[in-house]
Amino acid sequence: MRCKQQRVLVTFIGRPLLPVGDDVGVCFQAEIIDFDFLCAEWQRVLSVNLTGPFNTTKAALPHLLASRGNIVNVASTAGMRGQAYSAHYAASKAGLINFTRSVALELVSRGVRANCIAPAGIVSPFIKNFQPRPDFEPSLVAYYSPPIPHRLSQPEDVAKTILFLASSDVPMITGAVLVADWGTLA
Repeated sequence: MRCKQQRVLVTFIGRPLLPVGDDVGVCFQAEIIDFDFLCAEWQRVLSVNLTGPFNTTKAALPHLLASRGNIVNVASTAGMRGQAYSAHYAASKAGLINFTRSVALELVSRGVRANCIAPAGIVSPFIKNFQPRPDFEPSLVAYYSPPIPHRLSQPEDVAKTILFLASSDVPMITGAVLVADWGTLA
């Protein structure tokens, strides 16, 4: 049940690079006691989910500085609190949240904004990586489920949230994490 979803959104709107958004994620659910397996998986997940956005930001930085653009990273509600059976994924997304906040602090005086969104489940092939195994504790699975059972976002909903944060309508928002989760973390 492995699914790799890597999409880097770089938008050109007849001008230099404007928003840069990272929608990157890999995950494979496993118990932390499966540590032999998790060592390799830990490295893979951190490489894609945290190092990937770092490399994208680094590559786009000259264009972002020249255009006074902005960055929108896609984290996860898993990065806002622990998530059983996904410690590696939650750690990588928490790292992405604080990477984004750090970048926002460093670049705000240069006119570049950095924000991220923290969605919960999104309808995509990636969601199959979060289907609980029969041996997972139901109460721990319920902990990261939305209040309305099986409520998932459509990719278009996430795209609209990214566009909102990237828009010039909200120039004062930088270093923010916008939770888009149907009330899961409420």
